[in-house]
Amino acid sequence: MAVLVALAGWPAVDPPAGAWRAQLGPDLPVALAVEPGAGAEVETATSTDGKLHVVVAGALANRRELEETVDRRGAASGTRNHAAVVLRLYEGRGEQCVSALRGGFAIVVWDGRRGRLVLAHDQLGVQPLYYAAGRSHCVASTAIGPLLRVPDLAGTPDVALVDVLLALGTIPAPATAYPGLRQLHPGELLVWEPGRLRAQRYWQLRFPDGRDARETVAREAVRRVREQLEDAVRIRTSGVVPSLLLSGGLGASSVLALSAAIDRRPGVAITVAGAEPQAAALARKMGVAHERVMREVDWVAAADRSLAIHAAPVGGLDEPLLEGAIEQLGARGRLVLLGNGAEETLGGAPAERIWAACERYRALPGLAREAVDILAGTGWPGWLADTVQAKRSAPVDVFATVDVALAADARRALYAPDLRRLFEAGPTEHVIGALAGDAVSRGASDARDVLYAVRLAVGVARDVARLSSVLETELAFPLADPRVAQTSAAVPARVRTVVRQRAALLQRAVAAELPRDVVRQPHRGLVPGREVWRTGSLRDVVEESLGAQRVARLGFFDAEAVARLRAAHDAGAPGLGPVLWRLVLVSRWLDRPARRLADDYSSAPAATSDVIASSS
Repeated sequence: MAVLVALAGWPAVDPPAGAWRAQLGPDLPVALAVEPGAGAEVETATSTDGKLHVVVAGALANRRELEETVDRRGAASGTRNHAAVVLRLYEGRGEQCVSALRGGFAIVVWDGRRGRLVLAHDQLGVQPLYYAAGRSHCVASTAIGPLLRVPDLAGTPDVALVDVLLALGTIPAPATAYPGLRQLHPGELLVWEPGRLRAQRYWQLRFPDGRDARETVAREAVRRVREQLEDAVRIRTSGVVPSLLLSGGLGASSVLALSAAIDRRPGVAITVAGAEPQAAALARKMGVAHERVMREVDWVAAADRSLAIHAAPVGGLDEPLLEGAIEQLGARGRLVLLGNGAEETLGGAPAERIWAACERYRALPGLAREAVDILAGTGWPGWLADTVQAKRSAPVDVFATVDVALAADARRALYAPDLRRLFEAGPTEHVIGALAGDAVSRGASDARDVLYAVRLAVGVARDVARLSSVLETELAFPLADPRVAQTSAAVPARVRTVVRQRAALLQRAVAAELPRDVVRQPHRGLVPGREVWRTGSLRDVVEESLGAQRVARLGFFDAEAVARLRAAHDAGAPGLGPVLWRLVLVSRWLDRPARRLADDYSSAPAATSDVIASSS
């Protein structure tokens, strides 16, 4: 696949070989390049007069619909690809043409007629786009690696954000892991001209006023959501027989059910061993061929590859496992559907459910509340204990407690004194608070709406965008669709969130097609089995990165606290595998200068493996 790189007004940097070049005055060269790398496909188009050049990374889900529109408008014909569609739209509508686009995309337009560079990001942030801009320069890329090669641009890794990385697994826009680099907000448009940078949100999630006053019934809300879900699958599978990564969880199973309902069944469903058990039976029920992939991963190489591609410790344990499934698909993987985004776009994530439980708790009579307090004091059931603990908390605090990988006290204990001082400034709480404030400015008056918007921003960046950056095929995330998200946001929070039911809207939208055990099972991430942690290369990379001597030498973490975390994970404590992997990546990242990461990006190592497939 490829990476998009744009340079404007930076004469000290040599653009990649084969770059498209232009000139804006004697001292302002312009270059747009497509260079080898991981991530989405990149396409280009140039106007007949040579003054407009468009580069698109990712895919326009509604490309076929747009082609019919621009052709009827009599726009110039030319190459039929995603970039050509954007070019024709831009010629007719200018920069606001991005409002008509759907899918996961990043767009760069060099407009030589007006002497400006236009950058645009898709509505939910599925396809990353990073940049740095000043009065006389602007650089942008769909990956951080190429930007690290620009002298004196990125700066050293921002250690102050280590707590954000460990807690959230990502850094939401506009910040990045480097102080000199920014990333576009989802739904944001940037226009750079010499001496001027203009930013605009061309799309934002809105929470309409008076939804509860209209007494929206759940059945009508589910019907509208179902229509948008089917449309999201339909436009992404138009003209192609897709494949599907089927985990057996609610998200991927829903995509399979929706595909079957509109007669757009995948040609094959691939399941990574350990992610089922009911995936094969579900595929048979839907009339889709099923294959199971078992992958032996070189986890040392996987850690190095993750850092090389992301240039920051944001990779997940699922990445090397999913790469095996993509390899197994081979030529059949022209378009691969994934079910990521269920709780993000449809709502009903843990923090929302805890808040809904808090509201029910507050409505109880005094004696009933006392009885609940006594039961919660035993620590069982866990959700009840969380509810009572969160009863006096603000929404931001609930999210920071429930929807993060490791609680604040546990993270604080991991840090050496210097990092602990940075932790006391509350970087994670600051990030979550900024996202919550953004949601309030868009009309979120209900606390559950605020929590929904925060989860959408964090979850898409962590669970969707990073896969777009690393899996080398065209990926489609039907659940991460802006119209699905907006329809969900327009549903009253009381309908969208059910205390003991995750992603309630999605469950009710597909309940008729899916077995009850699939609909009701809790979320399970794709992680290695416990036995894999005890032997082989995964144990080796953990010991190499988090051994007591190395931790002490780096000086960022407390060696005894890290050892206790490892011991708790080995003893079977749930949910600590992803935290250990983030610690591995953070440790290796802080021990590696930015220049080395830039060199690594050019030759990212493969997580060598043997892929064993079985059909069912």
